[in-house]
Amino acid sequence: FSYPGVVENVENKIGMSYKEFIFSAFWLYSKFFDNFQYHENQITNLGEKYVSTPFSENNLKKTLSLLSIDYKTIKEISKKRIDYSKELIFNNPNFPHIQHPLIQYSDFYFCVNPQYLIDKFTVHVYNIAELYAGNQNYGKAFESYIGKLLNEIIKYNSATGFFVFPEQLYNKGQERTSDWIVLDNENILFIECKAKRLTALSKIDMEIDNQFVKDVIQNNWFTSATKDNIRNCEKPLTKDAIILGIEVGKVYKAYDDYANNKISNLPFDSNKVFRPILVTLEEWYAGIPDVKNVIIQIAQSYLNYKSIDATIVDKFPIIIMSASSFTIDFQIMTKHGINQYYQLKSNNELTNEKNIFNFELIKDLFNKELFEPLTKEINKTEK
Repeated sequence: FSYPGVVENVENKIGMSYKEFIFSAFWLYSKFFDNFQYHENQITNLGEKYVSTPFSENNLKKTLSLLSIDYKTIKEISKKRIDYSKELIFNNPNFPHIQHPLIQYSDFYFCVNPQYLIDKFTVHVYNIAELYAGNQNYGKAFESYIGKLLNEIIKYNSATGFFVFPEQLYNKGQERTSDWIVLDNENILFIECKAKRLTALSKIDMEIDNQFVKDVIQNNWFTSATKDNIRNCEKPLTKDAIILGIEVGKVYKAYDDYANNKISNLPFDSNKVFRPILVTLEEWYAGIPDVKNVIIQIAQSYLNYKSIDATIVDKFPIIIMSASSFTIDFQIMTKHGINQYYQLKSNNELTNEKNIFNFELIKDLFNKELFEPLTKEINKTEK
């Protein structure tokens, strides 16, 4: 969220520094982890020495107001929304008690579940960034994060022989490659980053509208003029899968241009194996057969529409994974090599390797970005 164009919009919307919001939210989480209810003064008035710190009374009250909902409102929402016969009350992320885990009643606050509170304040910032930073800024921020991750992992694991390049513009700047390109001696990775998250309704939708998928393919709804046809799809999961399928098709289109030497800054090397990867912000259902079939069908149809041989999709299967999965998988690539990673994957042996790795790298970055500055602030207060 520190990316220009994102952080300003987030902070304007929440009315405070996003880092101070995260600090304050973690403070509230730590309190509700120990007890499910507090009077407002117990968690917002920490004393004079905290006035000039991220834990000022003003910051904590503002954070509470951003994260909480009053009892009367959630009661009304729950009456209208809960349908025990159709939805899973404890797992549905769209349920009121999960969306609003911090409830205000008079001067008291009650937390339904501390884990829901973490989800609330992280997703809250995501939603604000998505809504108010603009799709381009938000997407670029995610792309920038993945690029940072690539370079940090290579450095962290002292990996040699890896080269990372940002997207390359070509055809007089009208077209572009994938967001990131990674080379080693034998492979070329095209890594596309998609910040689009599954909608809440997609997460509980279980059916693909196959007729709508056929309509998209038969009518070639792949132009900007036909975008609204896809947006108007009434099945959320189908719509999200189609959108992702088009993005996958674009990855293959960029490689086809590379293979035909249309990218002057990236000469084609026939000795390198093409490895397409699409990294999403969160976990998708891309591995479920019905959803994966839609993604592949749409990608192939997009290539047919562009007069490109669609068998490339079968020849070089794309991997779709979340940013958290990519954090682990790219570490395996830097440790064993890209070829060995794909060999482990084809032999279903990745799980054992993944168990070796952890998020120490992310923890180090998180400490550097957030907790070290926070510790300095606290130490100033304690003097």
